[in-house]
Amino acid sequence: MTDDPYAKLKEDQGYGICPVHGYGWRPGRNMANAPEGLHCPWDGSMHPDEFMAYLEKPGTWLTPTDKNYKVYISVVSDEPETMRHITSMTRRPDEGRPDSQYNREWLTWEEAVERHPEMREEYEEHLSHVASLAPSHPWHTDTHWIQVCPRGEERESKFYFEHLTEEQKRRFIDLLNEGKLNLREPGFFYRRPFFIAAPKVAE
Repeated sequence: MTDDPYAKLKEDQGYGICPVHGYGWRPGRNMANAPEGLHCPWDGSMHPDEFMAYLEKPGTWLTPTDKNYKVYISVVSDEPETMRHITSMTRRPDEGRPDSQYNREWLTWEEAVERHPEMREEYEEHLSHVASLAPSHPWHTDTHWIQVCPRGEERESKFYFEHLTEEQKRRFIDLLNEGKLNLREPGFFYRRPFFIAAPKVAE
């Protein structure tokens, strides 16, 4: 029996191994409203092949960050009306009254799944996570209250540039130089991705 607590994450489940961190790529969502796909279980990054494929599709937007290795990516939602979990607490904060800010009712996971059957897979992911915690963890006995909302017209994920191959980096630079990347505010990379050189200034 291995003493490595991350041994299971390092197993190849048929999707290959992340060459950056050495963990097996995992299917599912890396963020609450992310599109279904592969992600690295170490840092949660979207798979680079999927990231590059989305860049070529209409309706894809990138949100720059203050990190030279990270970007958020928004893609067109395939199920805008389906419900998703947005936040949770282990005590009921409103005693049955709708949240005053968002006008969203707090539900138990069981109530949410009963009202919105499409949330069952997300609920099962929650149960699996709880099962992985130490037996003394309070989540084993506490009731979880959650709020839900429609997924909306977009799904958002995150990507870490270190996952790109050299060929993919060159393609990304080409798309950027050709003006084919949709960038949200401020409309440019105020922190350039680490693999992009600073533009030359004419003397």
